Amino acid sequence: MADENKLLMFFAEAIAGISDDIPFPAGSPHALMLFASAPNFVEGQDIAVGGATEMGWLEVKVVKAGEIKEGPMSIDEEALRLAAEDAVEYGLGLVVYDSELPPEGLKLTPGIGVQPDQV
Repeated sequence: MADENKLLMFFAEAIAGISDDIPFPAGSPHALMLFASAPNFVEGQDIAVGGATEMGWLEVKVVKAGEIKEGPMSIDEEALRLAAEDAVEYGLGLVVYDSELPPEGLKLTPGIGVQPDQV
């Protein structure tokens, strides 16, 4: 990751498409945690959503975003830390949550979750 880039994370929901890269039934809704290395949130979101779309995810919708200021090693959960390390090395990393989302999608409590200015 270049010095001017930030490690950014994006919590999103998406629909599984038909792809060898997606081990879920086509049309099933899932939560994704996307990580990107970029100079700002706009470019980071473009990288994250674009990467997920290239892998076959449809209707990728970011619902929360934040910056990991302390770097990947500050993340306790191994799968998330490894995805963050991928973002540092390759520009993009992601984790897909196995459980399908309910029809109404992610239900997040207002004021709870990661905001760009709170991380």
